[in-house]
Amino acid sequence: MVIVPNEDKQILYESYVALYNIDKKHPKFFTDMRLNAVFTALICSRKWAWNVVAISKNAYLACKELEFKKRPKNLRRGHIKQRIDTFRLLFDRIENPSRTEPFSFNDFWDTYLPNDRTILMTSEENGKGNIPLHYEFNNDNYLLFSNDGIGFVFKQNERKFLMDLDSKVFDQ
Repeated sequence: MVIVPNEDKQILYESYVALYNIDKKHPKFFTDMRLNAVFTALICSRKWAWNVVAISKNAYLACKELEFKKRPKNLRRGHIKQRIDTFRLLFDRIENPSRTEPFSFNDFWDTYLPNDRTILMTSEENGKGNIPLHYEFNNDNYLLFSNDGIGFVFKQNERKFLMDLDSKVFDQ
């Protein structure tokens, strides 16, 4: 699993609990999208967020076309599970809307982190709602494509990783 600093875990969990309690006390204040935006703003600058665990065939080919020397302009990270669905689950807007207590610390992180995994894909593939053909890889230590605020790192380690990928992984 992704290594998240304990301080980040504690602060973000406390933020989740505060938002959860506000949402339960004032249920019409937050729309699903607003709740998603607020929590995303808290997490989006964390290096460990939006963990990349796969690459689509089209994203790989776009990188290969540029000889892995630079990041293609249309390269994006797309969540395997839609973020809005993760927040609906965490804030009880799907599973158990009558629940009045937030997830426990461990349940929160056991739910959030697996749902925060992403796939490198093209902008054309992102947001379509279906997961494109992709190759999965282990990035539990978050050394590849780490979060860089709004974007993600695409430097020597990432280029070497992609060059070393056997393009045959997509031949089926």
